[in-house]
Amino acid sequence: MVIIEALKELLSCEIIDGSSATHALLKEDDPSAKLKRLTLSDLAPGMLVLKIDEGRKVHISQAKRTKLAAVCMSPLFRIDGGKDHNCGCDAVLVRVLDDTTCELFYIELKSEQPEHFEGQFRSTRCFFRYVQALLSEFWSIPLEIRRERFVVFHLDPARGEESPKKRRTLYGELAQNRPEEPDRHVVRDGETVRCTQII
Repeated sequence: MVIIEALKELLSCEIIDGSSATHALLKEDDPSAKLKRLTLSDLAPGMLVLKIDEGRKVHISQAKRTKLAAVCMSPLFRIDGGKDHNCGCDAVLVRVLDDTTCELFYIELKSEQPEHFEGQFRSTRCFFRYVQALLSEFWSIPLEIRRERFVVFHLDPARGEESPKKRRTLYGELAQNRPEEPDRHVVRDGETVRCTQII
């Protein structure tokens, strides 16, 4: 698919392609995080999982060693600004519908009290507007983002790490939500969640 190949050529973050993998492991490296691992399953051809948060780490090489230089959405941005423009969500699930159309699912892992996610979602959404412009300008792909959803996976503070039974939420074809009002899914650390639960 044209969009998938263009995204793989453009982006340097880790990419899991649903045509060659059915699962994507998402990890939270912050030692204070209680939700450290979540696996998305049932990936299929036409889907990509982009590990945005890890890809924001800019490294420099010095004498055969690498050193973390910055964590940012672009080295062109100031890293001491007072806004969330350098924040990124943990992952984005891209579902390609045809050669010029896709859906985006912005994913964030949080612990027991999910908060401080709006800036991460908004910054990542802005980044994808830039990706959209690059695909148009350099790959001649007039990408249409048909639908966007924002999703937070978190632990249930009342139950520790036990996950209550979940019902799948069904959305209309063009239903969307907002960065400040994401879908919230209670999970256990290390749980496997079908990607069809969020799409």
